[in-house]
Amino acid sequence: MLLNLDGQWIKVNPSFCKLVGYTDEEIIGMTAIDITHPEDVVNHTKYFDQLICGEVDTFQVEKRYMHKLGRIVWTILSVSVVPDTECNPKFIIAQIIDVTDCKVSEQLLKETEQRYISIFEHNPDAIGCVDLKGTVRCVNKACENLFGYSSEELTKMSFSDLTSPQDLNRTFAHFVKTIEGAPQNYETTLIHKEGHPIEVLISNIPLYLNGEIIGVYGMVKDISEIK
Repeated sequence: MLLNLDGQWIKVNPSFCKLVGYTDEEIIGMTAIDITHPEDVVNHTKYFDQLICGEVDTFQVEKRYMHKLGRIVWTILSVSVVPDTECNPKFIIAQIIDVTDCKVSEQLLKETEQRYISIFEHNPDAIGCVDLKGTVRCVNKACENLFGYSSEELTKMSFSDLTSPQDLNRTFAHFVKTIEGAPQNYETTLIHKEGHPIEVLISNIPLYLNGEIIGVYGMVKDISEIK
């Protein structure tokens, strides 16, 4: 696409028209600012002015355009100045890559991560993750409350350090089955920091990364009063 030094579109291709929803007849004569997301106008103006003044010959920036129907179009914008025979700016050439789908996926991922963090941190049941060696890697606040240890103390321990000796073999067997890919639900006895037993119901779920099991996600419900 080509723009004059005032930022007006003077030539666009069909792909760009499709991207922003305007016909080439509608686009020609409009300025880039006319279809720039309001929050990106300041950055656009700054980079464009630097280009016209000769401070830079080219720039690349992430930028949002506004589609004719009102939706946001995320792009990677690459802009270069084309000089005349005396090396003065003659017009501007722009290349635009549509990254809207990537941005939407990124936003969905962030929202999913935020929901996961909220569920993990604010769950009333104790939740922890252990690696394939059984070492505690992370815990929520309920886990600290259940065992009486701080998160710093717990993440230096193994699940075996928290398990009653008479239940250790059975608990370890459930751990092995979980890292083999089979979720487990079982009752066992854990030990509080002060030494008293805690009767619990544990749900173990394999923790996957890129299709491989890297640990165990455990949810622990205190059933001492029920027992």
